[in-house]
Amino acid sequence: MENLRRLTASHSTTCKEDTSERFDKQALLQIHDSSCQRLATSVQTSLSSTDPVGSSAAASSVSLERLEPISLTELQVGQVHRGRVLYGTLCAESFRMSAIMTVLEDNNGFAAKLAIYNADHSQKNVEMLYPKGAKVAIREPYFDRADDGSFVIRVDNPANVEMLVNQEEQAKSLLDVDVEEMRQKGNDCFRDKQWDAVAEHYMKCIDADI
Repeated sequence: MENLRRLTASHSTTCKEDTSERFDKQALLQIHDSSCQRLATSVQTSLSSTDPVGSSAAASSVSLERLEPISLTELQVGQVHRGRVLYGTLCAESFRMSAIMTVLEDNNGFAAKLAIYNADHSQKNVEMLYPKGAKVAIREPYFDRADDGSFVIRVDNPANVEMLVNQEEQAKSLLDVDVEEMRQKGNDCFRDKQWDAVAEHYMKCIDADI
């Protein structure tokens, strides 16, 4: 019986250590920053190019209210979590590789890489549309493993990453909008055919009642 208790305690400790290492925020941020710095020399972490089983580029049509929250530690590798939603905060600057890369921290303080595919944004717009500190909801997340052995939340349709904006903060941010500057940015993006960014800039002008 005593041996069984020791074995159970040892297994429990190992599981906790494994979870802590797998979702360690500081370690992931260091790796993320290093990858960002090496990007200029084209040294990139290779992500799986295969499609998740049962996944597609289609956006989830289920509203957030009908999805059941899930934490990072509940995610299963290789599984699309139908009917679930992952809430978290972007805790690193976003940059573009084969996908838009950042780090997501869930509400329990655990973190994982986040890779957003099929987003047609320049690096400048990536930093604006996926800013550090943004609160997000990821519909029906897929948990994958990169070629370097690390874990990553893979999103094949950017529409499945929803920005959560507090109404009070949103109202305050609209007061700070430089409409002329925003309109000019919209015009610049229009010339560059960056359509998502065009809509983003023009909508800010409209929301400011201009």
